[in-house]
Formats: sequence, structure tokens, C-alpha cells
Amino acid sequence: MIKSKTVYTKELLDEFSSFIIKKNKSLIVIYVCAAIILACAIAMFFLGKIVDGVLYLIIGIFFACYGLVLKFVLSSSQKKVYGNYEEYEFYDDYMLIKTYDKSGEHLSSGTMKYEYVYKLYLNKTRAYILISKYNAYILDKNNFSSENDFNDVINKINYKFNKQVVKEKK
Repeated sequence: MIKSKTVYTKELLDEFSSFIIKKNKSLIVIYVCAAIILACAIAMFFLGKIVDGVLYLIIGIFFACYGLVLKFVLSSSQKKVYGNYEEYEFYDDYMLIKTYDKSGEHLSSGTMKYEYVYKLYLNKTRAYILISKYNAYILDKNNFSSENDFNDVINKINYKFNKQVVKEKK
């Protein structure tokens, strides 16, 4: 069994929000749509259809700001967990997660089998074990007793996960 702990700081959660937005491929489609809608707004203004142009402009600006809105929503929903922490115990087939509030009061416990991981992302300092498109367990290499323990956990998850692990290049 390998143990680790993650404290949810504002910086960590902001970094996670930025990471999720960067990995969200649907944003590309939304930004292309925003550009098309804004081009239509300009065309409407040139054709003298001011009301239609303003409507297209408002819709285009909304889509263009979608990434910012998504980041705000993610950040706002995470504020309630600032200072909370999770302790992890990693076994061969599953992980045990214990959640605590800022004062150390135990809030919940649960297990997750590695085969139910949605995606696994790695960068130089962290692993994001996504359990859905927007929720993850965040593991910091520095919170393990050794880098070997961190690598063992990633290998256990990867073996059961049975999908490609995405490694961030930096």
C-alpha cells in the first residue's frame, strides 16, 4: 500500500481549471462558431440590418467568452473546497479516498477501482486522475514518499485503466 495526500489550495484548483479548459477540445468548435457568428454580425451591419447585426454580435460575444465563463464556473464551484484535503491509499486494484475539511474533520470515504478511471493525465509535477470530464483526483509527485512510489501508483492505474495515458509535454 502506498499513501499520499493532496491539499486543495486556490493555486492548485486554478491550475486544474486551466488544465481542464485547455484539454476541452469542444472549445475549438465553439470558438470557430463564434468567429462565424461574429462575421455574420459584421455582414448584417453592412447590409443595414442593424437589429439582426446586434443580435448576432451578442451571440458571437457570448460564444467567444465561453472559455472564460467555464473557468469562472469551475473556479466558483471549487471555492468551497479551498483548504480541504484528501488522503489516498493505493492498492493493486483500487484506491481508497478519505476527504477532510480545513479543520481536519472527516467528511467522507470511498473507493475507486482503477478500471473506472475516465482519463489519466501526467505532467512533470502532477497526475490528474479524471473520474469524469470535469472532476479529478489530483496527485502531486512531491506528496509521495519517493518518486518510485508515485511511478508505482501510475503504473498500477495504467495497468487497470487499459487506455493511453496522456503525458503533457513541457
